[in-house]
Formats: sequence, structure tokens, C-alpha cells
Amino acid sequence: MNAQSNAFRLSGGASLEMALGDRLALSADFLYGRAGHKAGEDLITGIDDEDTDDMNEQQTTSVFEQTRACYWDIPVLARFYDSSRRREGSRGFLTGGIAIRHAVNVRTYREVTSPDGVTTGGEAASRPAHSTVAGLVFGGGFLMRAGGGLKIAPELRYTRWLADVFHSPPTQSRRNQFEILIAFGF
Repeated sequence: MNAQSNAFRLSGGASLEMALGDRLALSADFLYGRAGHKAGEDLITGIDDEDTDDMNEQQTTSVFEQTRACYWDIPVLARFYDSSRRREGSRGFLTGGIAIRHAVNVRTYREVTSPDGVTTGGEAASRPAHSTVAGLVFGGGFLMRAGGGLKIAPELRYTRWLADVFHSPPTQSRRNQFEILIAFGF
């Protein structure tokens, strides 16, 4: 089987943060992304008899499948800053918490080419193994204050998903996710 993941590497969304103290904050993100998988396989039936020159003893059926889905990720995180929020300039932070991923608009297109060359195909709604999964999130970054009240916060995050959204070949989900996020705020 030849499989390929087609995760779109760019996603977007909104972020909220609420200060709980001078160096502690609670944040929640609402992130939208897309993912997909493609796979192809040739199924060979029959026995190749070495005593004959006939090449038609085996027959090949080709199967191609493409699955697409949209994800809503909602991480809820505690942020621990290395200095007071009243301090000017940039300040670093560590973050940790939980995330929920919800898969929507899951569609699969499947195409089968029989040994006689006839191709049939169609699209249908697919069922993921788990349409909603939880994950543990850890990360860090820093918050920079720019002119005009603009805040820029680059961050590196790691999420360990506790279950697979897709759990059947060829659409096996990855449980480890690394992200680089850049948040803009006022």
C-alpha cells in the first residue's frame, strides 16, 4: 500500500487570554485546520504458473482512496510568565494544559479499477475512529510589546493526542504534534 498524508500546515483562529495574577494567565484558542490522506493499492489475484508463458494468470485490481477532514482544536492553557505583566519589553512564558480536537466534514473518495479496466468511484461521508479526542499540551514562548499597543507572541507547542481521530490504514492519525504559533493581540 502506498499512503501519503496531506496535512495542510497552515491553520488559523482566535485566542483569548485572561490574567489571573501578575505572572499567571489562562488562555483559550479556537484553531481551524484541515488534513487529508491519500492511498493507493494494487490487489493481485491468481497464481503465476512458472510452467507456462501465459501472463494473464494473475489479475490486478487497483484501489485509490482519498480522505479529507477539517479540525477544530481548542486548547485551554495556563501560562506562567517569567516576569510581571506590568514590566515593559518582552517576557517569556511556559504553558501547559489540555486540548480538544473535533473532526468535521470528513469525506472519502474511493476509486476502484477492475482487471478488465473498468473504473468506478464515488464520494461518501466517512466515520473517523474518534470524532472528538483530547490531548495534553506543553509549550513555551515569549510576549513582545510593539508600538501602538500591539502584542506579538511566538510560541512552540507540543500536543500529545490521547487517541487517534483516524485509526485504519491508510488514514492513521499522528498522536504527536509540534506547532509554531504566532499570536497578535491588542
